[in-house]
Amino acid sequence: MKASGAIKAGGRRIKQRRKRSAAPIVNDIHGDYIDAVNELNEKLVSMKDNEYIKFRDFSTRLVEKLGSELKRSYFKNRNEFKVFKGDQDDNSQRLKYLYSNLFKPVDQLKILMNAENVEYIKKTYTQEGIYMLTQMVHQLKDCIQERSYNQVDPEKLYNPEKFKENCAKIGIENTDEKIPFSLIKEKYETRKKELSDADTTDDLEKSLDVSNAFISLRNQYENYLASFVPDETEEAPKVEELEADNGVES
Repeated sequence: MKASGAIKAGGRRIKQRRKRSAAPIVNDIHGDYIDAVNELNEKLVSMKDNEYIKFRDFSTRLVEKLGSELKRSYFKNRNEFKVFKGDQDDNSQRLKYLYSNLFKPVDQLKILMNAENVEYIKKTYTQEGIYMLTQMVHQLKDCIQERSYNQVDPEKLYNPEKFKENCAKIGIENTDEKIPFSLIKEKYETRKKELSDADTTDDLEKSLDVSNAFISLRNQYENYLASFVPDETEEAPKVEELEADNGVES
């Protein structure tokens, strides 16, 4: 005989309510977030300034990505979500909101995450929202650990064939031996002077081609040197020397 789901009390049938299973408990999600923030801040404080500048640009894109992914369901309060989105609902407002509430400046250069705003986190975000924030913090930590913020400029990658081709354009034929940057600059200046009094369209085009060749050689030069055995490598030109050649004239 099947159970009726009801019991008798004083001759009356009383329907029993089934107990609903409780929502799964997230283990100290606020503590996990703050712990992750503290670990990230330790890494940020120990970073050298030049490395932090590279990381800052990369991290801004990551925070901006989070801003575009946060939904209404991640916020406890509808009005706070409206503040987060702003009137125009654009990424700039979302990014400004996140930096204002999750980060704090510590000096003229570095910005750390705020580890003292747990009450704001509890009041503002649902568990799912806090999980998203914590994942962002872990991604920032991993970024520092793996140095993935140190993006390689494709223009600076050494391309042997392109490098040899550009050498020929400025008058360097022998590329079998290591070429000092001083020679590249000297040959470029000589070739540029030859074309400086260009009267024809053809000469003007050659002059522009020579300037572009020099720019490419300059960009690739550091990695070109790195392709040699270390004890044979000439000291790379100083950054200011390369930057001084940024104003290349055609």
